[in-house]
Amino acid sequence: MLTSFDDNPVLLSSIVKQSPIYIARFSEDNCHVCIDSLIMSLKSRLINQYSNNRIVLLLSFKNKRGLIIFKEQFQLYDNIYSIDPYSLYLDSIEVPYIFKLDSTLVPQSIFLPYISIPELTDDYFDYIEKHF
Repeated sequence: MLTSFDDNPVLLSSIVKQSPIYIARFSEDNCHVCIDSLIMSLKSRLINQYSNNRIVLLLSFKNKRGLIIFKEQFQLYDNIYSIDPYSLYLDSIEVPYIFKLDSTLVPQSIFLPYISIPELTDDYFDYIEKHF
């Protein structure tokens, strides 16, 4: 179960209205440099160029204040949801990641960015742009 920014419960299936969507998963336990790098890449390559309802951010923070700071720091306003920490299988790796999701709710095209090889992130975003 997800929680909207105004604390309303939201089913994941209800946000997959226009398939597919891409979900970027962040946690306060993630590498902070990795978060910064991925958010900046997302904003420059996808969030500012495509319909925001196709890119969703799932965030895990221990408290609401952390979510608010994250949102304001990166100037993100739409499609941000809170999710319990370690509720998804890959959350234990403690780096942000992105995946494609459609109405089957089976994660596809999972990508874990490598801060030391930013070209891989560019290649993944090229892939996303081709399939939008």
